[in-house]
Amino acid sequence: MKFYFYLMILLFMIFIIYDGLNKTIKYAPNKIKLICSVIFTFLTLRYICLIYMFFANNIVYLYFLKPVYFLNFIYVPLSILVTTYILIRNDKIKFSFIFLIAIILGVVYSYLIYNFPIRICIGSFGGYYMEFTNKILVFIPYIILNLILLGLILAFCFNRIKKTGKVLLLLSSSLIIIEAILILLGFGFIKHIIISDVLGILALNYSIEKLKKSAR
Repeated sequence: MKFYFYLMILLFMIFIIYDGLNKTIKYAPNKIKLICSVIFTFLTLRYICLIYMFFANNIVYLYFLKPVYFLNFIYVPLSILVTTYILIRNDKIKFSFIFLIAIILGVVYSYLIYNFPIRICIGSFGGYYMEFTNKILVFIPYIILNLILLGLILAFCFNRIKKTGKVLLLLSSSLIIIEAILILLGFGFIKHIIISDVLGILALNYSIEKLKKSAR
């Protein structure tokens, strides 16, 4: 049962990634299109990696996938920021600050991948998964970052967002934190960030759909 549930999530993610990328190319203005294309490209690479590891018979060459496997540490915060920016519809806020954050995340991620060792484990659902040997040093800053983003959204942006956007953004942001805590504590049969990706990308796709409607 776990095998099919996990496979369904992977395949569903490929579908909504394609849907989001297609909408981005068609409807997003240039700056948003650029950053969203990066997000969806990173998502595509990571989920191809997860599917490959799901069907892999041994760990040969899997260590080479380390830079791709953990790309969620970049695209998750970026997707939250882009979704919030689109939904609040405030022209006074400069979108360029997201590019600066993307660069900072890229530098931190490069340091993380280069300096923090990992281990490859056999998943209870089949296939393999990766984890950092010292998860606390990785996940605590990640959880704090997402708590800060959630706090900023609630404090400054929440009242500007319509009801459906509020629900999606709040659920996805909260689930990102909850899932990271559960993985840190060793709970759940899926040992990496994936469930919150679903809601996060649905929220991003919803916001891009709003760009389509405003362009009419």
